Formats: sequence, C-alpha cells, structure tokens
Amino acid sequence: MRGIEGKAKSLVRSRVNRPADAPPQASPAAGTFSAASGPWRTVGVSVASPSHLAAGKGCEDEIEFLERNGVLACALADGAGSRKRCKIGARIAVTEACEELVEHFDDLRKRPRADALIHRINLGLARRAGELQEDTRELASTLAFVAIRGLEFVAGNLGDGIVGSIPNASGNVLIGPEWGEYANQTYFTTDPVAIEHTRIVQGTLEGDRNTFIMMSDGGVKRLYDFKSKALTSNGVEIASWLFKTSADQVLNSLESFMRTTLAPRSNDDCSIILISQVGAGGAANRPARTATTRVPGRRKPEVGKATPRKKKSDRKKKALPQRRSVVRKPAEKRMVDRLSKDSLTRRPRSGAWRRIRTALTAMFDWTSTQR
Repeated sequence: MRGIEGKAKSLVRSRVNRPADAPPQASPAAGTFSAASGPWRTVGVSVASPSHLAAGKGCEDEIEFLERNGVLACALADGAGSRKRCKIGARIAVTEACEELVEHFDDLRKRPRADALIHRINLGLARRAGELQEDTRELASTLAFVAIRGLEFVAGNLGDGIVGSIPNASGNVLIGPEWGEYANQTYFTTDPVAIEHTRIVQGTLEGDRNTFIMMSDGGVKRLYDFKSKALTSNGVEIASWLFKTSADQVLNSLESFMRTTLAPRSNDDCSIILISQVGAGGAANRPARTATTRVPGRRKPEVGKATPRKKKSDRKKKALPQRRSVVRKPAEKRMVDRLSKDSLTRRPRSGAWRRIRTALTAMFDWTSTQR
C-alpha cells in the first residue's frame, strides 16, 4: 500500500499485512492515495467495545485498503459475534473483496451483481475453514465496500452497516442497513441468500469535493437516523473532517471519539472508513496554520528600512503590557468537542420501542376506562 503513514494506538485495528489467524495488533493507518481524478485521502479506524475487551475477545471488525490498476478499493467487515472464528472470516472477506474490486472493476460497473464477489469470498472462507477444521458458517461476517477509479465508483453493502456519500454537505446514504426477520438478525457472507442481499450501486461523481463514509453497526446506532434514513448531523460533520485538516489529525480525532464516546455508548465494536477527494487547492492539502503571539502596540518593521533606535530618554519607563498566553486544545480535541452530544446520548428508537410504547399507552387507556 503506497503512502501509508501512521503510529500505534491502543485498542485500534487497521489494515496490516498479517495472517488471518494472527493475534490482533494495534496500528491505525492514515494515508493519501492518488486516483485518476486526483488525490484521495483515506482514514479507517476499528475500535473494540468495552464488553468485548472485558471478555478478552478484542475487536472483531476488520478494514482494508488497496490501490491497484488505478482503482482505490476500501472494505469493512463486522464479524458475527455468535460465531467462533468470525474475526478470521472478516479478515478474509475484506481481503478478497478488495482484490476482486481492483481486478474486475469494469465488470461490476457493467453488471452490478455480487455473484463473483461472494463466490470468491466463500472460496476463501471454505479453504480456511478446512485448515481450521471448522464449519464455514463459523467465519461469518457482514461486508461493505467502495471502489473508485477516476470519477466512477462502485459501492456495496451486505448486512447492517451503511455506505454513505456526501457530495454537498448532505447526509445522503447510498446503501442503508438491512435486518432479517427477527431483531438483531442480519445477513452474512456465508448465508445462502448472500448474493441476493448484497446491494450494489454504481455511478459517476461530480465536482472535486466528494466523500464516502462506511461504518459498521456500532457506528450506525449513533450516527444514523432511522427515521429519515440519513446520517445525523454528527455523521455529516465527521465525514467532512478530511476537508478541514490533515489525515493524521483526523485519525487521532476519530480514534479518540470512537474509543471514548461511540464504542461505550453503542456497546459494540465500531469501525469507520472515510474516503475524501481533495483537490490541489483543498484545505486538507494546505499546511496547518500556526498561532503567533503579537505584542499590542508594536508594529512589524517594513522590509528594507532600518528602524531608528530611540534615545534612552525617549524610552517609556513602563513596559508595554504583554498579551496573556492562551493554551489552546489540540486540533483533534477541538474537532471532537464540536460534535453534538444530544444524538450521542439519546437512545436509538426502533420498531420494538414503538410497539412497547403503543402497548403501554393502550393498557393505561383501558385502565382509566375501568375506573
């Protein structure tokens, strides 16, 4: 992978070259990728939930970045928590998905179906399951992906994650979450109906400031509005971070927000991938501004002119008042502080809660009529 730079952070998982059954490592990645239409900046972070850490499981989400043949591919998988080898299956799913996307991008553009993609993933899962002497269903996971070449893109989603596109600061969601017949049930790569439930969209981007955001169900619970089927204001704000500052600062802000706020409140592993198109004059390519301290009353001397030295008698006896230094918070801390706390603390509404509220209301109405 070209242009990747990052530093180790605790509790964070990211794309690294390691065997599928190796123990998880802590190394987030942030980098700049160049596509045919210009530079694409990508940041991806996965954070383990407190309950998984307490149980000694670690993070069961996996993310992957790959650039080849002029195609930038990113994938995210959430391992099924009820399966023993779900983390290994999630790693295989994102690896095989990215390989398929960079090798057969044109085929997916012409025929947006997931037959070849799911077949390739299942072959990898079956091979690994044979080595582990496990049932293939023990390696189940969801899958979300985006592939970009020039101004053309292909996006897909299987399960309860989301893939969003934000061309003009709006919270449009290309492919929303999908659940099964029962609560907390979704679709996985090992399901017989995985091909039918892998929703794929393709299109052409407009302008030079586009953003894709992918997240697992841990982030969906707090950053997705189920009523309007769009990202919340916090989701839109996070998706625009790469336009405002460098990838390193976005990485630190995203990791801090997910580890301290998102994962504890959703009580699930959280993964988010940002892919932003930044033009040559974009804000993310400009060097960060540094604050300078200027003493009031003193002017900077003009270039080429000597400043005459004052006589000792003309100098003021009283020193000019010095400006009080203000300690500013780090940029990544300020970015997290700007997020609204309301949508993060409220309990996400679902159909089950609405049914419970309706039943309670009917019960109280009946009780009042019996008095």
